[in-house]
Amino acid sequence: MKILNVRIKNINSLAGEHEIAFEKPPLNEVGIFAITGPNGAGKSTILDAICLALYGQTPRFKARSEQVMTRRASDCFAEVTFSLDERCYRSRWSARRVNGAVQTAMQLSRINGEETLLKETVNSVREEVGRLTGLDFKRFSRSVLLPQGEFAAFLHALSNERVEVIDKIVGKEAYQEHCEHILKAAESENERLIVQKEALAGMPVPESDAVLREELEAAESAYLSASTKRDALKEEQDRIRRRERDRQVYQDNQIALSSALARKEALRDEIDRLERARAAAGFQADLETYEAQVSAAAEAEKRFSTLTASVEAYREQIATLSEKNRSNRQALDEAERRIAADADIFEAALAVDKEIEAAANAFREQVDRYEAIERERKENLQAQAGIRDEIDRNASDLAATEKWLEKHAVVETLGEASPGIQDTVTRLKAVREKIQQQDAKRQASLQKLASAREFLEKARASHAKSLKKVEVLKARKAGQEETAAAILADQSPEDFEIGVQQNIRRLKNVKLLLRTAKRYQRQMSGNGASVEEMLRQKEAELEALDDTFASQQTAMVNFEKKIQFDEERSQLTAGSPCPLCGSLDHPYAADETDAKNARRTLKGMKKELRKMLKARNRLFSRIKGLKKRLSRMDSYGAQWTELLEESGYDWPTGDVDAAKQALRDLRQEVRQGKKALKVVKRREGRTRRMTQAVESAAERMRERQSMLEEQEGEMTLHRKLLSSIEQASAELTRQEEELAASLSSAVAPFEADVPRRGAEDAFILNLMARLDEYRARQNRRTALIEEGEQLADRARRLPDAVKALKTEAEALEGEIEERQKHLNQLKTDRQKRFGEDDPLRRKATLSDEIAALTAEKERILSEIQTSEAALTAAEAALAEARDAHGRAVTARDTTQRILKNKVIAASVFRNLDEVRESFISEEEKAIIETHVHQVEAEIRSCRNTIEKIRISEEAVPSDRSAAEVELAMDDAEKALSRLKDDLDRLTEREAAAKRLKVEYTAARKELEALEKRCDALNALKLAIDSGDDAEVRRDFHEEMFKKLLEKAGGYVGMLNARRYRICQAEKDPFGIEVEVAAVGERNGERIRRPVEGLSGGETFVISLGMALALSDLTNGTRKIQSLFIDEGFGYLDDENLTQVINTLNEHLKVNGKRVGVISHVSRLDDEFQTKIQVIPEPDGTTRLEVLPKERPVDAPSAS
Repeated sequence: MKILNVRIKNINSLAGEHEIAFEKPPLNEVGIFAITGPNGAGKSTILDAICLALYGQTPRFKARSEQVMTRRASDCFAEVTFSLDERCYRSRWSARRVNGAVQTAMQLSRINGEETLLKETVNSVREEVGRLTGLDFKRFSRSVLLPQGEFAAFLHALSNERVEVIDKIVGKEAYQEHCEHILKAAESENERLIVQKEALAGMPVPESDAVLREELEAAESAYLSASTKRDALKEEQDRIRRRERDRQVYQDNQIALSSALARKEALRDEIDRLERARAAAGFQADLETYEAQVSAAAEAEKRFSTLTASVEAYREQIATLSEKNRSNRQALDEAERRIAADADIFEAALAVDKEIEAAANAFREQVDRYEAIERERKENLQAQAGIRDEIDRNASDLAATEKWLEKHAVVETLGEASPGIQDTVTRLKAVREKIQQQDAKRQASLQKLASAREFLEKARASHAKSLKKVEVLKARKAGQEETAAAILADQSPEDFEIGVQQNIRRLKNVKLLLRTAKRYQRQMSGNGASVEEMLRQKEAELEALDDTFASQQTAMVNFEKKIQFDEERSQLTAGSPCPLCGSLDHPYAADETDAKNARRTLKGMKKELRKMLKARNRLFSRIKGLKKRLSRMDSYGAQWTELLEESGYDWPTGDVDAAKQALRDLRQEVRQGKKALKVVKRREGRTRRMTQAVESAAERMRERQSMLEEQEGEMTLHRKLLSSIEQASAELTRQEEELAASLSSAVAPFEADVPRRGAEDAFILNLMARLDEYRARQNRRTALIEEGEQLADRARRLPDAVKALKTEAEALEGEIEERQKHLNQLKTDRQKRFGEDDPLRRKATLSDEIAALTAEKERILSEIQTSEAALTAAEAALAEARDAHGRAVTARDTTQRILKNKVIAASVFRNLDEVRESFISEEEKAIIETHVHQVEAEIRSCRNTIEKIRISEEAVPSDRSAAEVELAMDDAEKALSRLKDDLDRLTEREAAAKRLKVEYTAARKELEALEKRCDALNALKLAIDSGDDAEVRRDFHEEMFKKLLEKAGGYVGMLNARRYRICQAEKDPFGIEVEVAAVGERNGERIRRPVEGLSGGETFVISLGMALALSDLTNGTRKIQSLFIDEGFGYLDDENLTQVINTLNEHLKVNGKRVGVISHVSRLDDEFQTKIQVIPEPDGTTRLEVLPKERPVDAPSAS
């Protein structure tokens, strides 16, 4: 149900007529709107009017109807237009005062193209509205319209009252669908139960958890032990690799140390540059001051020249502007003289033009009035001809309508006979539907009987098959046990496995012996004594090469220092101080070298040192390889001896042939033992699984036996049910024949036949359509008679109006002619007086000229003042610039003289140019210092690293060789990989067993739940088939109530952030309780509370959710799409109010629903954008005003 339009007249304070269109903008654009106004203004009157129009009563006024009518009014009405699915209806309640008493009336019409009256008494309209909507007045007030103070009525209603509301809202169709759903669900669930039982019978039984756990723990223990051994070997391997890396680092640091020392000597020139730059830094500030003063003197001279030129330019500009001002003054005086001379002529022309304009306006008014009268007269003449045609058409339609009514006069009696005919047709339709249902039940029962018979045969065959399978499994189990006993002979499986494991360990040792022997033979590229002798020889060569390298490096450093001071040595003179140390004694003055040959000699010495360094590196690598070779040979020998002791063999060191032969023999023994052990374990597993399969097959056999007995009982039940269905069908067929005969006699006068099955509704609609058409023709006849009388009256009045208009037009013609002559005479007199010259136009031209000259005069004077001010400022700046230039030149010359004296006195530089050349940037200083620090840091780092490595090698004892550790590591990785594979297989078996156990347990639980559901559905199905629907209706009501609570919970969650949860009462299936999320110390916990203990705001939110859920619960034509709430929002705080309104507006608009909220709370004016305002007037009445949703203002366009 959706309310489309409400019309109100003289209801309480709403005096006069008012209309609210809910299906037009702006109300149709929102999901929720407000009805606001002060207390007593008449907000609740709108809801009263809706109730009056639909049911003839209101929740507030339960006394006489005159309490609703506005005081001093003689009549009132309330009219509501609403839709149900695609059909529209209009219900109207009206009252009027007659001789002091109030008489009320109601009408209900259907609007489909044209309006058709359905009911016209208060009781009949009330009953018909209840039948169409499924809601009587009480249920309407609890689901669609929530009156003031009663919005929680449904929440606090009794359980039976809630059931009645739900039953009416959902309708009979929902109950019928529920019954059909039960029948279909019972059939499908019974079939699923059979399939589930067969599936459970075919599932394998899970393995024992204890056996699997024991095997898995043993595998995990072995894997952990192997992993620990592998980790220890990995640590040893890392330690050996670190030692080898340290030795390489030791050698690299020795080479880096020699290179760093050489680079430190190469940086000597850069260090000297740095010292000279530090000496020049003392003059840098004075030099920068001098250069700044030079720049300031040049800038002062440039400013003096610029200001001199500016002064001359300003003087020339002032002379030019003075000349322009004299010319402008002469032109202005001449224009003022001319306008003063013609002042009298200008005044006379202005008075004549005003008189002409007044005469022209009067003339235009008379002409417009004359044209309007002529148009009206022509329209009346045309209307006279049209009215005659309308009178003829009216007479023709009236005659045709009278003729049709006379022909179909018998239809008038159909109104009295229609209730009895409708009742008979309804009963006939119900009997036919029951016959159809019984036929469907009979067919379904026959099918189920056949299915049960078929399933019974399958169950018997399956039972026989299970017996045979059990015997076969027992025979196979005995065969597996005999095979395992033949393989083991007299040993137990555990002893047999221990022997196999011992052979596997011996095989591993032999493999290690063979690998060690091969590696020992590869290292023996001669005998051991030759390797040791070669190592001693190479170590002696390395020691001699280190001594030679050290002496050559010392000679090169001394020679390089000597040639560095050749330039300073050439400047030494006897008796003069040394520029470096200041000494007067020069013992090395005569020790000079040839610079060109000295550099070539130094380069050759460095090249020879690099060759010696490369030769040393090669020799060191050779010594390192020989040491590793001797270490491997010792390691392989010790490993060979250890493995021989473990294996019990006595072979010479490195005997490859003996190891190969032993390896072949042991491989054959291990292969045969593993194969036999695998067969034994496989037989044991098969025997264990067969035992489980025998037990499982026996269990399935017992279940199938039980299923067989149940199916036989169900077949008996189906046979009894089929018999009762056939008896009921015969009784219904007899009732159908009696009702058809009664209906045939009732509709014979109207030339109608008994409808066939399925056409009953169309038959009723056809009869009602004939009755509606007859009544519409009667209404049409009355309307035509009234229309004819109105046309005749108009035809009598039109000639008099035409005559009056003609008289008025003739009088206006004379007046228009006189005014035309007067206007022409005024224009002629003006022409004679002034001729072609227009004094007013000439005056305007002179005024414009004077204004332009005045503006030009003011502009010139302003420019002269500006230029004079600028000239004064320029002259003052020129004098200041002349003084500044003199001061700058004096300061520059003084600073230059002082700086030269300082440089000469320092005895380091000869002039200022040398000081400038000695400056280096801070970045370059930083680079030189960084290079020096880096070289020194590198020297310290290399020496520290060499010392740490030497101490580390002395502290850590020698381990096994890398080859030995690598061999042991390979064996450990293989053993670990094999154990990991065994562990993974056992883990997969355990996971598979757990999954199978979970699946089996879940299948058992699912089967038990399905059996319970099937029992409940079969009980309901039996109740439906037997006609005892009390239990079925209770199940239907409980299902609908659960859906209602679920939908209401969703709305309440949206409205209040899921703090509240609506749930079913524990003791009453139709009771309501609320779970509230706790806060504080009990955060996360939910507390259950009865609805009576809720606060006002909580009660309103829960009630609103229940009302919205009720509207969702409806379907088809009874779907509720309009909801009105009187007050209630005042219980909410600001935060909850905003959240509730925003949530409702977004959700309701999407779902096509509309909620109207009545409240006097001022906050709603800000929260609601669309609202109906009830505005009080000074006389005590009120008026309605719909305020649209505010839209954002568009930005102004660029134009």
